[in-house]
Amino acid sequence: MYKTFYSLSRDPFAKETDPSEAYQGAPFQEALRALEYVKRTRGSGC
Repeated sequence: MYKTFYSLSRDPFAKETDPSEAYQGAPFQEALRALEYVKRTRGSGC
C-alpha cells in the first residue's frame, strides 16, 4: 500500500533496515563512541 502510493523502492516498515541508512544524530554518535571506548579499554568484542 505505502510502496505504491509513495513510489518507494522497498517496504518502509521492514525489520531488515540497512545500518548505513540509519539516522546518525548526536545521541547515536555518543553511543557509538561509548561502545568504542568499552571495546578499547575492556577488550569486549575482540
